[in-house]
Amino acid sequence: MSLRSHWVRKLLPFISMCLGLAGVFWCIFAMNQPVPPPVPKKTKTMVKFAVKQKKPPKKSKPKKVRKKRTAQRNAPPAPVLQSGMSGPSFDLPQFGMGDLTNELREELAKSAKAQVFTADSVDTPPKAAHQVAPMVPMAARRKALTGYVKVRYLISEEGRVERLKVLESEPKGVFDSGVLAALEQWTYEPAGYRGEPVRVSVVKTFRFN
Repeated sequence: MSLRSHWVRKLLPFISMCLGLAGVFWCIFAMNQPVPPPVPKKTKTMVKFAVKQKKPPKKSKPKKVRKKRTAQRNAPPAPVLQSGMSGPSFDLPQFGMGDLTNELREELAKSAKAQVFTADSVDTPPKAAHQVAPMVPMAARRKALTGYVKVRYLISEEGRVERLKVLESEPKGVFDSGVLAALEQWTYEPAGYRGEPVRVSVVKTFRFN
């Protein structure tokens, strides 16, 4: 065995032991080094932007129209009305106010007579002077029928009964003829309006029990 190989065998364990110790010391050194801080994650940056709002247009105020002041003119004096109906005749007696008033009165009296009044609108209502009871048909008496007849008629200025009309009847056509025949014989004291006899419309109901 050569001397060189002998020394190599002795040095190999020593070299391996030194390398092992160096590795251990390096591991201890590496473990004692401070740990670097973690790398911060990238955060999303938000972009802020502002939108400018447009101001609404200003409403234009309507222009005030100045009213022109009109000068107050002197109003003509009001006509003076006289209380009396008489007036100047202008040398024409046929156009005198007195004659015109008389004619108007006559026309008003004629128009009042031509009108048909009701018992509530006259000054004095009509009064029955002569009445006749309506005849009941024999057939209605035998059957003991009951009913009514509603009639409208006119009392003239002389107190006569005119323009008879049956408005309602029950039973129809049973008592109608008897009522109409009786009313044609009735007479009244005529109604009065402002001292004049006038025509009056009357509605009367005859009941048969």
